[in-house]
This record gives sequence, structure tokens and C-alpha cells, in this order.
Amino acid sequence: MPASHRHHHIREADFPAGSDNGSVTPPDTQGTVGPNHLMAVLNSNVTIETRTGVVLSSIPIASFWSSLGGINEAFDPRVLFDAYAGRWIISSGANAASPTAYVLIGVSQTNDPTGAWNLYKVNVDANGASWADYPTLGFNGDWIVLQTNVFTVSQGAYVGSYIYAFDKADLYAGGAGQYTVFHDSTGFTDYPAVTHDNALATEYLVRSWNGASGTLRVSTITGSIGAEILTTGVAFPTAAKGWQDSGAENFAPQLGSTARIDTDDDRIENCVYRNGSLWAAQTVYFPATGTPTRSSAQWWQINTASGSLGVVQQLGKRDDPSGQFDYAYPTLDVNANDDMMIGYSRFGASQYASANYSFRRHTDPLNTLEPDVVFKAGEAPYFKDFGTGDNRWGDCSNVAVDPINDIDLWTIQEYAATGNTWGTWWGTIALSGNPPTLTATATRTSTPTPTRKPTPTRTPKPTRTPRPTPTRTPKPTRTPTATPTPKA
Repeated sequence: MPASHRHHHIREADFPAGSDNGSVTPPDTQGTVGPNHLMAVLNSNVTIETRTGVVLSSIPIASFWSSLGGINEAFDPRVLFDAYAGRWIISSGANAASPTAYVLIGVSQTNDPTGAWNLYKVNVDANGASWADYPTLGFNGDWIVLQTNVFTVSQGAYVGSYIYAFDKADLYAGGAGQYTVFHDSTGFTDYPAVTHDNALATEYLVRSWNGASGTLRVSTITGSIGAEILTTGVAFPTAAKGWQDSGAENFAPQLGSTARIDTDDDRIENCVYRNGSLWAAQTVYFPATGTPTRSSAQWWQINTASGSLGVVQQLGKRDDPSGQFDYAYPTLDVNANDDMMIGYSRFGASQYASANYSFRRHTDPLNTLEPDVVFKAGEAPYFKDFGTGDNRWGDCSNVAVDPINDIDLWTIQEYAATGNTWGTWWGTIALSGNPPTLTATATRTSTPTPTRKPTPTRTPKPTRTPRPTPTRTPKPTRTPTATPTPKA
């Protein structure tokens, strides 16, 4: 790390998260930090570590959910820690492209993830015609919100976004798993915010709306528990310049191989609410017209104050106009001081795919990031497609503020390991002195009239996880436990 950078912050964590067992690609890199543990939740395994990297347990992800019965496959996992309640929250999709598709949600009974969990499954479609892909996860004081992109089983046609607002108190109490579900035909990866304010009565969701016009869409869930209201398009934050939503399938170059790596599309990778603002990250492609030549990690800060909802406060990028490096799969989090960490994968013809981050102190100039930091260098070329031709990466990553002090920031990112394997790695920025006190301020916002904007330009496609064996051996369906039912 350059000396000019070192005085700003200290990097402490530097150890593995979860590794490639040969069963899946991409890993769907997910993990977070709790007061005494780390959880790495990947398409392969659920791994629980100490905060210094000692592995306490690691089990196949389907095994984590096996007590629910009928879970042949779990995929696209997410994990969060609710610092206000001292609980871990986990989600997955289950049984891809199957009539028995589910969305899965679980909460730990204590702040110890090695202990007992309350697990729930929800049938995506009672008629078995649809399945749920790429579930995203957020929460506020009232709800745990799981959003997913739904496709038909038979044709893979896009149905729309299903948004499940689970009664958080009910899940924490081990209740029936009460939820309200919304079906939004105009939605796609509407990412629910991780809300760093336990008194906020609104749950925000953000999606990439129209890259050519540089536009996102903000939606809200409001109302009382059990009588929730989804309002789509309460604001359309807009950049001065647009971007392209995707590039070639295998886009990013790498050292030591002519094979390129898939950097996916411009869907929102995560969203957080902090101190009156929404923050979000996405991969975008430039130039805005013609053939894309580079991918960049773009981040937003968006105002939620009444009268200013949707106003862009900051818009920045980790970008290399020279084309030496491509950046993709960015995620971010913001601490109590409005310092921000954004983590991502970096690619280039001069390097193996690496795990990187950038930091931004709240006093830095607007729209800027401090230097790009490699915290885990790639080790070898990577190509693994299981016969599909698609050299998948990502599909995601995570950044999370440390619940001990609400100041330090952690990230889990993917890198290219030796032996044609992927690996995931923990990194952290330690900023804290004496731990500050967690505070929450209620800031309810009004809902203005939605503004008409151009319709989205992308045709959504599922992102099924390739596996070595294309066909599966059917397994007997066990008697399920109590299945959550929607509220009337």
C-alpha cells in the first residue's frame, strides 16, 4: 500500500473466506461480519469463521436448508447481520427452473450463527409454472425484504419481480413466517436497502432503469405490518451521462489466457440507507454508445429527504478510461460517519483477476474515491464454463460495516486462485478508536407523484449457476415443515 494511502486507514483482515470445491461457478460471493463471527455464504458452502479466519464449520449450502425438506438445490445466497437485533439473516433461491421452486429465508435465534436458526420456504408458484432467480435481500425495522426475478419454467420467459416483505418480528420469534408478496411486471433486480436506521418507516428499493438515459428507479414499501404498500417509481435518479448495460458475454481480459471473463450487466449489486441517503453500486459499460471497451464500478448517493427525493448527491466511478483495467461486481457500505468502502473484482490483460476495494472518507471531495487497493492478487488464469461457453464470475460480492463499532468496514471478494479455481477473500478497513454508540434517527419521507420515464431497455435473462453435471438425480421429497403463508 502506498505510503500516501497508509495514514488514512489500516487494513487488518487478510485471509480466505470460502474456496472452490469444483461443484459450481460462479461462487455468488456473499458474506458478512457479526460481533464474533464471519459468515461466507456461497453457491458451494456455508462457512462460519472467527473474526480472525479460523473455520468453525463449513457445510454444503443445500444442507443448510435441508430441514425444510424438498430442497434439491440452493443457489444465489445472501447474508446480512442486523446489528439492532443481533441476528443473522440468510436467503437463497431453491430448485432452479423447477415446478418445485422456492425462495428461502432464515434468521439466527441469537447472534451466534453456529447456533439454532428459524428457516422458512415459500413456494414461488402454486401451479409450478415459474421459478425465482437472483434473490436480493434487505431489511429495516419492520421487514426483511427479499426480491427476486421470476421466469417461466417451460420457456425461461420473464414474468416480473416478486417482492416478499416478511414480518421481521415474526421471523425473529420463530413464528409462522408471515409475509406480503408484491408482483411487479416492471421490476428487475429492485434491490432492497440494508437500512442503517431501525426507526425508518420506509423500505427503499433501487433498480437500474435505463442505462442509455443514465436512470435508476427508486420504489418504496410503506404502511403497517400486514398492510404493506408497494409504490414503484417514487423517483428516477439520473446521471448527466448514460452508460451501456452490458458488453460481450466474456468481456474482461486476463493475464496468461486468451479466454475472457464474464462481467455481467448493470443491475444494482447492493443498496444501503444511511443518514438520509440511499447508496447503491453497479457495473456499467463505456463508451455510452458503440462497442463497449471497458467496464466500470459505479456508485451513487441519492437523497431521500422530503422535497428532494431522488436528487443525486454523489455519482462516482472506479474507472480506467485507458482500458488497462476493467472493474465489475461492486458493492458498498457506509459507516456512521458516512465513510464508504466499495469492493469489486479487477481484471486486465496485465494481471490475474484480483479482489480490490476503494475507500472514501466523508471529507474527501465529492464524487471521488481514494486509490484502488489490491487486497488479494489473482494467482493464475481462470476459465471454467462446464461446457456452456460462459466464463462466469461473481455474480456478486459484499461490503458490510462492522456491528461492533459501526465504523470499520469489511468486504468479501472473488479472485482467481491457482489450479483453475476461484477463491474468495476477506479484507477490512479499520478506522475506529473507541467504539461509538449506535444511534437511529427516524426520518419519514413523503411520496411524490411518480414521474413518467422511458421504459427499461434490457430483456431480462436468468443467471442459472452452471454445474459440472447438467442433469440431476431426483431425490424423494420429505414432508415439509410449516410453510409460511401470505397475509390476507
